Amino acid sequence: MPVFIRKGGLDIPPPSLSSRDSDEEEFLTDPEQLYDPLPQPFRMIDKVLFQLLEDVWDIVSEREEARMQDGSRVRPPLYECPVQMQEHGKTHCMAHSVDGRYIFVGLPTGLAAFDAVSQVTLAVWEETVEVTSLKVSLVGVQMYLLSTVDDMGASRLLLFSNERFYFIKQLNEQEGTITVKSELSTEGDYVGVALENKEKDVWLEVHRLPRDSWLRELEQAQAQALKAAYAASLDQSTYGEAAPETSEGQVTEGEEGRKSGAGTPTSEVPRQTPSVGQGSMLAGPDIKFSPTQMVLRVRPPTELTGVYC
Repeated sequence: MPVFIRKGGLDIPPPSLSSRDSDEEEFLTDPEQLYDPLPQPFRMIDKVLFQLLEDVWDIVSEREEARMQDGSRVRPPLYECPVQMQEHGKTHCMAHSVDGRYIFVGLPTGLAAFDAVSQVTLAVWEETVEVTSLKVSLVGVQMYLLSTVDDMGASRLLLFSNERFYFIKQLNEQEGTITVKSELSTEGDYVGVALENKEKDVWLEVHRLPRDSWLRELEQAQAQALKAAYAASLDQSTYGEAAPETSEGQVTEGEEGRKSGAGTPTSEVPRQTPSVGQGSMLAGPDIKFSPTQMVLRVRPPTELTGVYC
């Protein structure tokens, strides 16, 4: 196959002046070439200083960002307790009321209620039981429902009102069952109890609590107690004014006092009507509250048994 070769050399056009790279004017577009490069070892020192400055600036930026985030959060108030409460000795558990008025403490001998501000003991429920768990719910105006679990596994419901404890009932009344855990709902309408028997069977029970009925029964009992206390005070004042002689030669204490004080001016001390539940350290009277209703019982599923073929 013939090959045709052009005679003479190839005509290559010379490069134009506009496309030629100008090394002399490159320093005008590259800022790093505005200055002459440093000789060694100053060039290495310069790089180390620049790297150190960048690292320090990153650390400062992170700390400033963390400080701004921490400052934007709402911090809870911090209170210092100058006085340590050692009146009741050892404490197993503690819970506060929703409104922050009272502090309930589980003791080796029962329960105690403290004022959250003055830390004064308001009421004590002593039943020689060691309370290890305590839950509190607000069920009325300054009326609180308490669920307790003691060291023997007994779960109880109590009502706290007018600085008094009122026992409602024991949840695990069946013999041989112990309470593993007890939880109250926020409104005090339901209570959940995890129970265990001697055979190590565990199940969950949910009870509906007649909260409104309990409040009405408590108000009625308090009104009756107030009337009884007022009547007792009237009877005591009447008995003190006219005290008969018990036997011949013996007179009552009030009669002897009047005889010894004859001829001297006396002033009657005004009597105050006793109030129910005002600053009393004892538990409230026994009230027959409405029973609870169990609405749910949950048992764990049976274990699956497999057969190898």
